[in-house]
Amino acid sequence: MNNTLIIFDIDGTLTDSIKVHQDLYAAVLGEMKLKKEEEFGTYKHHTDRFIFCEIYFRNHGVQPDEEIIKQFYELTGSRYAELTAESKVDEIRGARSFIKEQLEPNGVPYVFATGSIARLALAKLESFNIGSIELLLSTSDEMDSREEIVLDAVAKAKIFYKRKQFDKAIIIGDGKWDYLTAKNLNMGFLGIGNNPALKEMLGDTPAMWNDFSGRMLSELWEQAIF
Repeated sequence: MNNTLIIFDIDGTLTDSIKVHQDLYAAVLGEMKLKKEEEFGTYKHHTDRFIFCEIYFRNHGVQPDEEIIKQFYELTGSRYAELTAESKVDEIRGARSFIKEQLEPNGVPYVFATGSIARLALAKLESFNIGSIELLLSTSDEMDSREEIVLDAVAKAKIFYKRKQFDKAIIIGDGKWDYLTAKNLNMGFLGIGNNPALKEMLGDTPAMWNDFSGRMLSELWEQAIF
């Protein structure tokens, strides 16, 4: 099974950062004088780039150019650094040890695919002490859909791990969009957390963990669904 690629979401999956991220996002939109009328989960693509562009379009009637998008990224990154200067975001219980004690010693390849922008994703993962993290990370900086981000992560994994192909891929995520992405790409899936919508979609399966605490690699192989 060490040719099965594990693809981690970040917010709500590895780090307890959903509320911080959403509050920060809303604050920056306000600072840029942009009004958000819908909940984050209702947009077509659950990624920072797409949602920002959609909100900007609804406010101004035109798509933002790359300079405006870059301004949003920089403002979001700097505000996040200010917010977390004294209080770091916590990990989801057991996430770090699952990577360090279950995946790495067994040679299981893994990457990160997130709807977040890169600067925030790197900041959230810095406590995990993962080498070459930028080579393993795909974000929404230049892509709109979760499918694009995941496929980019797979491409990076092939280069980093020097594999022509992977036998399988398993997405680990906390939201319905993670599960739908797995289905759309014919990949396996394992849920993390207590998201009611995701629980309903998974139904009566063991493929939903509260967190990673005490979890073994063998459980991942047995309980992920395809």
